[in-house]
Amino acid sequence: MALRVTTTLLIGLSLLLLLLSWSVIQQRRKEGVSLGDGDQLMMRRKIRAQGNLAEYGPMFVLLIAVAEITSGASVLLWVFGLIFFIARVLHGIGLSYTQNSPVLRSMGMVLTLTAFLGAIGLNVLVLLGT
Repeated sequence: MALRVTTTLLIGLSLLLLLLSWSVIQQRRKEGVSLGDGDQLMMRRKIRAQGNLAEYGPMFVLLIAVAEITSGASVLLWVFGLIFFIARVLHGIGLSYTQNSPVLRSMGMVLTLTAFLGAIGLNVLVLLGT
């Protein structure tokens, strides 16, 4: 069974993680910080954007993978995967590539939580056999 939704999501999120990681590396070079955040606000923001994706991404991908394995690819899996990816892009831009964009960060988190609840709901429905 090819896990097309899961694989597509993993590719997209991995590329986003590489982009956010590169942003951290560039900021480290700019600030001359090799470890930690050097007490620099922008350094902290970039580290958190990268870390936030690393924290939320794996659990969401697992939810999508389990739903795809147990029920096959569905339009809802694609929709929730796309919402999550867009959410993580918005959050990453808002936190890492702007001086202060609470709107992008907030939109990113609302969409992240929406996608999570949707993926959880799909898994509950599969578990209940509907």
